[in-house]
Amino acid sequence: MVLSAALARALFGEANDSAKVEASPDFAARVLQLVRALEAAGIKVRIGPFVRTPAEQQTAIDKGRSGTERSKHLTARAIDLYPVDPTTGQPDYAGKRLDLYRRMVDIAKGQGWKSFAFKTDGSPRYLTNKQGGRFWDGGHLELGQ
Repeated sequence: MVLSAALARALFGEANDSAKVEASPDFAARVLQLVRALEAAGIKVRIGPFVRTPAEQQTAIDKGRSGTERSKHLTARAIDLYPVDPTTGQPDYAGKRLDLYRRMVDIAKGQGWKSFAFKTDGSPRYLTNKQGGRFWDGGHLELGQ
């Protein structure tokens, strides 16, 4: 998959430059497949980073958005997707529309992705960051083995 910088930005957002997409073409194809399935189900998404450098991962840890140095983002095995709230037209970064996240996760699981967003009872699963704070990583999806 050879993409221009402009096409990579259009498909995968500002957080994923063409070099990152080129480094992981199979993963990029799986992400596109998932995004298309979500759009077919009426869920538009904002695509966050899927390949992080070690420096980018450290920044995520420092900002309390990650709790591990061994993120699947480092090996192009994870993506952050944020459903767009149809009432506002804006990505739901805060997890206000849990209904959209649940539908997104269900569709993703059907395609072999894993999610840690919800407990078995359906409530949000919070993670602990290095600072001891809790955060919800509802949009984080990983490819299963």
